[in-house]
Amino acid sequence: MALNLYWCLSPNFGDALSPWLAARISGVQVAYVPPKSRVKKYLVGGSMLNHADDCMEVWGSGLASIDDQCSAVAKVYAVRGPLSQWAARRYRMEVPSVYGDPALLLPRFLPRAKKQSYKFGLVPHYMDLQFLVSSWDFKHPDVLVIDPLQRPEDVVEQITSCEKILSSSLHGLIVAGAYGIPAGRITFGGEIGGDGMKFADYAISVGMPVEDVVKLDTIDCLKLKHFDSVRLHTPRAFDGDALLEVCPFRKK
Repeated sequence: MALNLYWCLSPNFGDALSPWLAARISGVQVAYVPPKSRVKKYLVGGSMLNHADDCMEVWGSGLASIDDQCSAVAKVYAVRGPLSQWAARRYRMEVPSVYGDPALLLPRFLPRAKKQSYKFGLVPHYMDLQFLVSSWDFKHPDVLVIDPLQRPEDVVEQITSCEKILSSSLHGLIVAGAYGIPAGRITFGGEIGGDGMKFADYAISVGMPVEDVVKLDTIDCLKLKHFDSVRLHTPRAFDGDALLEVCPFRKK
């Protein structure tokens, strides 16, 4: 028997984490189901709460933009953060006050790297990857540029091999935070979907301040002296047990 799931079919590791985690939490294989299918399915993580309908059960998803419209008919167990909750409730969606991106539970399923070998890890959103490839010397001994199109296990291992993380990818920040690695948001100038609320939604959900994004969008900016201008944080408040407790498909 498979667990029916809808997720964004993208090579980006943040999207690939949804089926990866669902399989390990449930203990069964995961089957992709298209969003418009009338089959019952789960929505796990991601910024797709606005896709939820009466055939979906939502756990840990959120919104990409504060003005995204939601349907009141989906069953919701948890959302990424209080901003998603507030926005969804405007459309009469019943959303409990249980917050957390499922990726914060990764340490329960994947050990961290045995050694922190780099001072900084750069995690670009996949839309930023080409800029780094064309602009950056990948051989800097203190910096690891982490390709977000790798397998989730490989991305996690590389993030946890770094002392600090700078990321334009939301899940670069979330994975770092899950393992207690200080992380800060940057941008390389790529076009990333949404209005940025998902970054604030995550930060508030774990008790961190919402910081302004730091632009590292020129070759001159890609130097260690600029990296230290980014404010780094780790989660201050996250109840993983509460998030897991309301997971509707967890293995008993």
